[in-house]
Amino acid sequence: MAKVSSLPERSGGPWTDGGVEGRSTRVRVNAWGEAAQADAHLCKAEDLGLGAYGKTARATSTMDPTAFAPAPDGRLTVRRLSAR
Repeated sequence: MAKVSSLPERSGGPWTDGGVEGRSTRVRVNAWGEAAQADAHLCKAEDLGLGAYGKTARATSTMDPTAFAPAPDGRLTVRRLSAR
């Protein structure tokens, strides 16, 4: 799991669980700063941990072409990329 910068662990709000594109996801917003954490899991095959600190973060899955972008306000955008 990604850590939110140097902000204390207790400053993170509750995790919101969900699912998208065949993955389980969870997101939480940091109460002390403009930051959020997001985790995405594909069974035990792949785990992505992202931290958005003041701006949207981005990562692409290596298992399938899916892009994840959490924003500091806790919005998680997930987009399936087309195969080339």
